[in-house]
Amino acid sequence: MVTPHPPAGPQNQAALPTDWAVQLLTARYIIEGALPIPETRLVGHLNNSVHATLTLHNGQLLSLGAQATHFRKPLLEVTIPKPSLIVLIPRDAAGVRSALSQIPERTERAIIHAGPFLVRGAFHLPGNMPLHHLFNVGGGDMLPLTEVEIRCQLLGARITTLHAEVVVLNKSIVHLYHPGDAFES
Repeated sequence: MVTPHPPAGPQNQAALPTDWAVQLLTARYIIEGALPIPETRLVGHLNNSVHATLTLHNGQLLSLGAQATHFRKPLLEVTIPKPSLIVLIPRDAAGVRSALSQIPERTERAIIHAGPFLVRGAFHLPGNMPLHHLFNVGGGDMLPLTEVEIRCQLLGARITTLHAEVVVLNKSIVHLYHPGDAFES
């Protein structure tokens, strides 16, 4: 007996995703939404100076701080200038894979002070480069970090701690960073 094969065609092909689920952290907002998948890897796309903004679809907007406002309806489109982005957190497997592609294996853990956030994570360093040289090299403002914990330092903030396998950090927003793995209380 021959087992029939399902006919080939669009009805049997899984639709490829067109967006990545992401969270964007700015000095005043957390924005959750769908980032259209770029033609390049995530970090390269974020470092592309031709595109000065990021646009998310179906964005949920939460303002930080004691007077935080949550916009109940999803916003069809939310656009932010890249210089205001502090951290981008991929929230699906495809976005995570893209952010992790082509990063050096050697890591050094650090605490990063950026905007209202303390970020604990692992920088990925090429060769034997010391951590303090990382911000002196070119290649754009956006850097991936892995094994990340983010704490909001605003009094009365509605979110306190976020965790992620990988994030992309805007180094131009960083106030300071230092080697370490423990948040000081």
